[in-house]
Amino acid sequence: MGRHNDGFGSCAMSVGQRDTGLAGRIPQQRVGEACRRLGVSQLWVHGPILDHDPGPTEEVEFLVEFINNDAGPWGSKLDVLENDLSGVFHRKVRGSSRGGIRDSTPSPWREQILSSARLIYEP
Repeated sequence: MGRHNDGFGSCAMSVGQRDTGLAGRIPQQRVGEACRRLGVSQLWVHGPILDHDPGPTEEVEFLVEFINNDAGPWGSKLDVLENDLSGVFHRKVRGSSRGGIRDSTPSPWREQILSSARLIYEP
């Protein structure tokens, strides 16, 4: 697994070679700032953005884990992260708890989401 530091205190990871297409679609500095401010321990991206620059009607989908599993009261940090990242990407963003997906009832979508997700932030 390859790892690089983007110079802004976050590390991006990818399987095999660094995916320069994906790196060009994700504003790492702004994503890292939001993650640090909200206590994100890891952030993964999955869905259409892995294959192409999503159109204005496509959502950008993330899986998130917070430091000490602290998503805030009633998951408020997840809501704030979605709002912040929607501003960064200029489109709707959907965030889900990685642990929630991982621990959910087995389904074809669960395995597809977890196996395709790419880690893009880790402090």
